[in-house]
Amino acid sequence: MWGLTQDSLRRTIFPLAELTKPESRAIAERFGLQTAAKGESYEICFVTDNNYERFLKHKLPHLEESVAGGDIVMDGKVVGKHRGFPFYTVGQRKGIGVAFPEPVYVTGINYRENVITVGHDGDLLRTTLTAKKLNLIKYDHLRNGKRLTVKIRYKDTDEAALVTQIEGEGDGEGVVRVQFDSPKRAITSGQSVVFYEGDDVVGGAIIDSVEK
Repeated sequence: MWGLTQDSLRRTIFPLAELTKPESRAIAERFGLQTAAKGESYEICFVTDNNYERFLKHKLPHLEESVAGGDIVMDGKVVGKHRGFPFYTVGQRKGIGVAFPEPVYVTGINYRENVITVGHDGDLLRTTLTAKKLNLIKYDHLRNGKRLTVKIRYKDTDEAALVTQIEGEGDGEGVVRVQFDSPKRAITSGQSVVFYEGDDVVGGAIIDSVEK
């Protein structure tokens, strides 16, 4: 919901806002709704088997052949070829397609050059990210920087960080830099980063790049 504006929020009604999930399910069961016993949704809710690769191949039959064969790089050296960058995620350990005596992880995805970077677990730790499409809900801007708590994925724990707006406005077009107090694992470009102040959602943006 971080992408909503105050104008949108003031026109929005949340009829279940005061109910817990079990209370909502009980009401649905009482009215005979088939969603009463529906399982919890994780990952991508519309991919029912959670098989993201199968879903992409089904929807885009020629995707794999158009992007397969790019380099897998570790420590600046090519160590293998990948089956297509859309089928990898930062932090992934299994199914990478290269064998090493110790565990290796996907540490970076360069879709522009069709390159997958792998490394050790410690290589996934980063402290700074830059994000675009900044949308602010609570404040007009964050140009002076503000101490907030930040999440980089849905099930993430919020961590203390300095959030500074470095370009544009907070209307969906701005750019923000987030500097965490402690390193975060597997920060991923393309995912949402959301800022909080207590129980308030301050805003959010789309992660564009990650720095050490």
